Amino acid sequence: MHTALGGRASLADLADVEVAAVVELGQTKISLQEARRLTAGDTITLTRLAGEPYRVSINDHPFGEGEAVVVADQICLRLTRLDPTVEDQHGSDMPAPSDRHGVSDTPGPSGRDSGGEQV
Repeated sequence: MHTALGGRASLADLADVEVAAVVELGQTKISLQEARRLTAGDTITLTRLAGEPYRVSINDHPFGEGEAVVVADQICLRLTRLDPTVEDQHGSDMPAPSDRHGVSDTPGPSGRDSGGEQV
């Protein structure tokens, strides 16, 4: 593929494109009647068991798994495993990110784990 400027397109050309990152807490099926009866304070039982890793997808494509942690009063996800297709592409021609919104290579603002408690 060639760009409008005449050069070859690369993954680096897309480095600043924002994508949707989704962390799946779990799921279940309920009837419409059950859904209509739900009120604030009710609980919904999910198919995922406590302690199981959360699935992560980027633009509806599997990306990996992680565990919930709390960092500076925010719920975050620590990646524990990348999908094999992501690992194969890791280290491609993408430049080192300089400003990734909501993404950190370190667990806390000081570079140390801020008491990341699992939730």
